[in-house]
Amino acid sequence: MLSKHRIVLTRLKSKIISCYRYSSSSTVASTDVIFSNGIKLNLSTGRYARFADGSCVATIGETSVLSTVVSKAKASANSFLPLVVDYRQKAAAAGRIPTNFMRRELGPTEREILTSRLIDRSLRPLFPQNYNYDTQIVCNMLAVDTTNPPETIAINAASAALALSDVPWNGPVGAVRCVVKTLYIIYGKPT
Repeated sequence: MLSKHRIVLTRLKSKIISCYRYSSSSTVASTDVIFSNGIKLNLSTGRYARFADGSCVATIGETSVLSTVVSKAKASANSFLPLVVDYRQKAAAAGRIPTNFMRRELGPTEREILTSRLIDRSLRPLFPQNYNYDTQIVCNMLAVDTTNPPETIAINAASAALALSDVPWNGPVGAVRCVVKTLYIIYGKPT
């Protein structure tokens, strides 16, 4: 009886080692994009979500968003692109614990739904017309600060993850948010 357990454990151990070898084969890469106002966008890949088709962590300041792309290898019967974009703002990213009874995240908020639609509307037109494979883009916020908006970082991370994957896509896309001071004009003269 002892020998059966040893055989099972050695088989399981060999499978774990082969999975570890497969998952550690990706390389870690990082690049910085410097904007005209001196803010630096860091795009890195290879550390998280190694089994996804493409993954990217985008960071500006203390705000970080992980974006992953997964696509099926078999085409669906639909005549349209079945693209699912899921953006989630976790409470732990801001250092808070959810205060509901179950201590877990609930359904998506209105802001998360609108951000998912914003990502979807900016990426969907760049897919080929005859591409009918189920594709899913998931953006998870890892950390957030009060100065950098995570929505634009999520669009940039999703674009980089699609560019890194083998999904046919006519990208990349860049997103910025312009902060314009309100200028009141009365009778044609600024005040």
